[in-house]
Amino acid sequence: MAAAAGITLAVPTLLVSVEWVQSGAHYSSDVVAGAALGLLSAWLTRQVPHLLRRQAWRQLGTRARIGR
Repeated sequence: MAAAAGITLAVPTLLVSVEWVQSGAHYSSDVVAGAALGLLSAWLTRQVPHLLRRQAWRQLGTRARIGR
């Protein structure tokens, strides 16, 4: 479901970014940097909760071994 939403939202995003470059409102490097930051923040938003849960389980496992 998330992949379909991502593809659906990528099309208008791409069209708007091309229009901004063609109209002179932004340099192409600005658009590429913004896209890279957006993709990185989306990836972090999806990965950080998983990484935090994994770290918490590791700490709980370490405490359980110490308590034995």
